[in-house]
Parts: sequence; structure tokens; C-alpha cells
Amino acid sequence: MKVAVLITGKLDYFKETYSNINDRLLSFLGDYDVFISTWDLSEQDKTDLISLYNPKILDTEVFNENTKYLIHNHFNYQKALDIEPKFGTRNSLYMWYKVNKGLNLIKEYSLFNSIKYDYVVRLRTDFFFTNHFDSTFLSKNVVIGPHLDHHSWRDGTPHASDNFFITPISQLDNLAQLYFKYSDLWDSEDYISPEHLYYSYLKNLNINFDKSNLKFGRIHENVCILWTPEGETVKGHSVKEILTLKNNFELDNNHNLIIYS
Repeated sequence: MKVAVLITGKLDYFKETYSNINDRLLSFLGDYDVFISTWDLSEQDKTDLISLYNPKILDTEVFNENTKYLIHNHFNYQKALDIEPKFGTRNSLYMWYKVNKGLNLIKEYSLFNSIKYDYVVRLRTDFFFTNHFDSTFLSKNVVIGPHLDHHSWRDGTPHASDNFFITPISQLDNLAQLYFKYSDLWDSEDYISPEHLYYSYLKNLNINFDKSNLKFGRIHENVCILWTPEGETVKGHSVKEILTLKNNFELDNNHNLIIYS
């Protein structure tokens, strides 16, 4: 089995999270290749990124007003941009632009080099994992992160996190196409959030998807963000404190850090 790992987005904190991502996810994937589709990087960051992840392709692009103009002109984006920044829809449009580009890089590389990938794992570098990956999830269809609710979320709608997914290669085109459909979908339906749109997109295609066993934290403004079992957001743990933990860990509903032996 061969896996394509796709890293997209701004690559915030990629040096800080590498050991965590490698120990808790990548080391369980077996034979994998890394592909990176990101925005402009310094030459030093490029060197450091290559030394850590050894990507087959590192695709960079300058993020400026011209880029934004080109992205927006693919779409009839009315409601999608009108509600920004409450639910970050414009940022989600940029995110799916990069996911689309990265998935197509994998497809082109696979065809050119006659390499068959079985799965694609997509992640971002400002997230870290609080437990270790269970490789049995590679036998599933689309698997997303821990933030999945088939019934309701804080806004009363079903939702699926778009920060992390694993998919069989057979679903690559379906996920890549979401970028081109994003704004039209948003304007045609009463979507509450990007996560609600993503959930509905998968459901409408009759794609089976499941919640990953992986649990996340996130680094934002140099502070670790964790979630309690009830979904409450907790800030304040230092990056060094959290990312040096070797065992599985989580918060309880009283915000206490629990470390498992």
C-alpha cells in the first residue's frame, strides 16, 4: 500500500509540529510520499521544509491581490464573500484552491511516474495530534478529523471538519472538484458554515465518511489550543509544554490535562 501525503496552506509552525506529526501519523503510514502546495516561503523556510519532509513536489505561489483576484474570478461568489469574516468562508475558498492544486499535483506525478497511490492524507502544519494514528482507518472511505457530527453542531447543523482527511485515491477527483463548486454551492443552499457545506457535499455525492481516531490540537499565536470532550475550546498551554509530550494526552471537561501511560 502506498500513500500520498498532501500538506497545504500557509505552513504555520511547521518546524514546531514536525516531530509530533511524524511520530503520531507519518510513521504509521508505511510507504508514503509527501507533496506540498503552499504560499510564498523564504529561502530558509524552503530549505528547512525540504530537510524535514523531503517532498516529491514543493509548489509555492505568491499570495497577493492578483492571486485573490484570479481565485475570485472563477466564481459567482455572492453570499460566500458577503458573510466574511464571521465563518471564514473566503479563507475556506483559498484553502480548497490549494487542496485542489495539491491533489492535481499528486495525480499528475502519479501518471508521469507510473506510481499508483492507494490513499491520500491531507493535513496542515498548525495542527498537532494528541494521540497516535490507527492504521485500520486506511481501510475506510473518506475519513476526516475528530470534529464530525451527523446531527448538530454549535450552530445546529451537521458538519465535518475540513482540516484533515484521508481518502482512497478513487475519491481524489471528487474532493478536488469542491473548489470549483464551492461558491455556487454556497449561493444555492442555506449553508451555515464551511464545515456544513463540506458535510453536505460528501453526503450529496453518497460518499461514506467516518470520524478519525486522531484527536487534534492547534497552535495559534504561539499558544496551543485544545478541546474538551464536550467541544469547549481551551487556550493557554505553551507550545513547548504540549509538543514535548510523548504519550497520548487529552483534556477533561474541567480543562485538566490528562496524560496516558
